Amino acid sequence: MVVTLAMACRPDLLVLDEPLANLDPLARHDMMCSIMAEVAGRDLTVLLSSHVVSDLEETCDWLIVLNGGRLQVSGDIEELLDGHLVLTGPDEASTAGARVVSASRTGRQVSMLAER
Repeated sequence: MVVTLAMACRPDLLVLDEPLANLDPLARHDMMCSIMAEVAGRDLTVLLSSHVVSDLEETCDWLIVLNGGRLQVSGDIEELLDGHLVLTGPDEASTAGARVVSASRTGRQVSMLAER
């Protein structure tokens, strides 16, 4: 409802902080359809944050990945998704020569964003 109210004001820039969080898959789809219909209907820029890249890949043109408040990668979403992998495994796992963009460790597990 808050997103609908914000769009009703017809802003040039709409900043949405995780608008899809806590929504079921059908509601997520409906929300993105509403946002994209508004974008298509007029000159609107949307800045959208999400922890779920799959929510963004069909609708966003540009992706910025932050980790700990620092920029990790930025670029065309298709190029970034094609050029990077998320690797998760035991802490001693090898990156097999891939350039690691960022890594985080929890206990004995490591998650890395690496270039292909």
